[in-house]
Amino acid sequence: TEVGKTVISSLLLNLLQGSYWKPIQSGTQPETDSQFVKGHSFLPESHILKEAYVFSRPLAPSQAARLEGKEVDIETLKIPHHNHKPLIIEG
Repeated sequence: TEVGKTVISSLLLNLLQGSYWKPIQSGTQPETDSQFVKGHSFLPESHILKEAYVFSRPLAPSQAARLEGKEVDIETLKIPHHNHKPLIIEG
């Protein structure tokens, strides 16, 4: 948290003209990482892929899921279809 992964992902997205995907988003305030990247990229929204899971609290995904009564199923995390290569996946 707060080490610059999203900023670097945004820079790479702009440089490589690819797609961005954050599989699990924990913490939604003041915005999600996908919203940040969308706002700081010069690419159409189609380059930002929908998260598989979004949890409101900025905690480890397993903790955030548990507090919301949900469970992260790693087996269901499949790389989504996208038209813009390369794909930048932020973990």
